[in-house]
Amino acid sequence: MGLDIYKLQKEFPTLQRVIGCNRLVYLDNAATTHRPKAVIESIKEYYEKYNANVFRSGHYLARESMKRYITAQQTFLSFINAEGEGVVVFTKNATEALNALAFGLTYKDIVEGNLKDKIVVTTYLEHNSNLVPWLRLQDFGVKVKLIPLTDDYDIDYDHLYSFLSEHHKNILICSITHASNVTGTVVDITKVGAMCKEFDIPFSVDSAQGLAHASVNVKEAFIDFLAFSGHKIYAPFGIGGLYISNRRLDRLSGFIVGGGTVERVSETRAVYKPISEALIGGTPNVEGAVGLTAALRFFTELGKDAIFSHEKELVEYTFEYVERFSKDFSGKFKYVGPKNLNRKIGVFSFYVKGYETTDPVRFLDEEGVAVRGGKHCAHLFHRYANIPYTLRASYALYNSKEDIDIFFDVLEAYLKMT
Repeated sequence: MGLDIYKLQKEFPTLQRVIGCNRLVYLDNAATTHRPKAVIESIKEYYEKYNANVFRSGHYLARESMKRYITAQQTFLSFINAEGEGVVVFTKNATEALNALAFGLTYKDIVEGNLKDKIVVTTYLEHNSNLVPWLRLQDFGVKVKLIPLTDDYDIDYDHLYSFLSEHHKNILICSITHASNVTGTVVDITKVGAMCKEFDIPFSVDSAQGLAHASVNVKEAFIDFLAFSGHKIYAPFGIGGLYISNRRLDRLSGFIVGGGTVERVSETRAVYKPISEALIGGTPNVEGAVGLTAALRFFTELGKDAIFSHEKELVEYTFEYVERFSKDFSGKFKYVGPKNLNRKIGVFSFYVKGYETTDPVRFLDEEGVAVRGGKHCAHLFHRYANIPYTLRASYALYNSKEDIDIFFDVLEAYLKMT
């Protein structure tokens, strides 16, 4: 059964806003999604009934709070089919998770000076969060290999395989996005994972954009590390995480050490807990973990297949507009993304001529349509594609074809005006 979108929209209070004289049409979901009532109420209930620090005290509230924190970890592992395969360490977001990975994976080698000529493999599709932490390792002798893209904005899998085959002895990690936040390209992570497994190369996936829009199965894709941000899958800000497979746990060192990370401390040294407890120290975001549990349950109860099917319909519907606008506004409008819609999520970016002098984002906002313009924290992609900026509309499970109609109606008025 398909989703009842108009009934579903009522579960999201923010979507009931009126901007000026228009209802809000929210198409900036690649930046953040809105939260359903179930998530908002779960946080309210937590603070009213269970608020306490975790893994510290032994009183009733602390036990109840810890139970909910552990439930969040178990719920997430189940969501990515990772039960028994590894652990998840909660962070603020995918950015912190990827920094923890880059640091934790290399700390010992940095101390011992063993990183010279080691290689990190990534791509031109990446968000800065899965690029800058690796680029910083160049200060210690690491080389960063960027896999080129095809004409259809997918990664060149043949080039990737050839490089992994030739250089696997020196490759530190292969770290690749699940889905691009500019083009909407969905990378075949199962294919990449099989390549990495063949050469015993650690494989990391940045699923900040992918988790809410495409299936993740860490077993099938041989994923060693997976980073995510909860706020892009209907959970609160400030909760994300790093999944770590059991086979790679001993490769990492602690990233933020201090409270909660040590077994004992002397005047000269600290003895750390297992990395699942010692990667990130300090008081964790228990409220965010509770909200994440509610968000994943909300998502699961709606049904992944129903959600993905609905979003695929929106992608196909949008592409009809893309083809018409590319013809009617040739020279003013350019679609930047794959034409293979089977490997695309609902993220659509366009080069719109005249952005420098007249802001299409502001024009759309005046009609109640929320989108984003710029480089979207993907500076290297825009440089690679020779496109100075893009206008982006990105979808979530609560968006409708009517939302898309309104977006393109307003965009058409803008293009005719400029």
